[in-house]
Amino acid sequence: MSTSRKASAFPQAPDGMQLGGHLRSGTDQLRHAGSGHLRSGTDQLRHAGRSECLTSVFRYGTASLACGLFSLIYEGFSHGVLSVWMILLFAYPLVLGVVPALVAHLVQARISDLARQLWACGVMTLTVGSCLRGVLEIYGTTSALVEVYLPCGLVLLVLATVVQSLRCRQKPTW
Repeated sequence: MSTSRKASAFPQAPDGMQLGGHLRSGTDQLRHAGSGHLRSGTDQLRHAGRSECLTSVFRYGTASLACGLFSLIYEGFSHGVLSVWMILLFAYPLVLGVVPALVAHLVQARISDLARQLWACGVMTLTVGSCLRGVLEIYGTTSALVEVYLPCGLVLLVLATVVQSLRCRQKPTW
């Protein structure tokens, strides 16, 4: 006995949900997943924002630790020559990364992806510029290119702040 299945215009997902056709609502998906705990769309966004903040705290903390270790090892082999830029290398990801991410987590702020990426680029630019300046100072030379890192990093941080403040003025779409 042959069973004939009606061909659907949309491919079927393994759980029976049609892809590209009618999609289940968020609560149906959660109920279908068997989570037992239903979250509204706003709660899901708030929870996602908190986990992103904690991920940022971990990443910036790891970067701060790595920069501190790099600075310690590099200055250990510098034959007594020290550089303030190298000593404070760990401070950029710590002060500009961990602290704002913790504040965003505590106030439950939702940071836009663009603002988060611009901020990360600004912190990275300042950190790399500090490292390069420290290396060149320890080596005993200078370069005009090192002067570009500080203003570029600050511009990226200001741009991230402007993008986030413009996002906060708009009404949420959820």
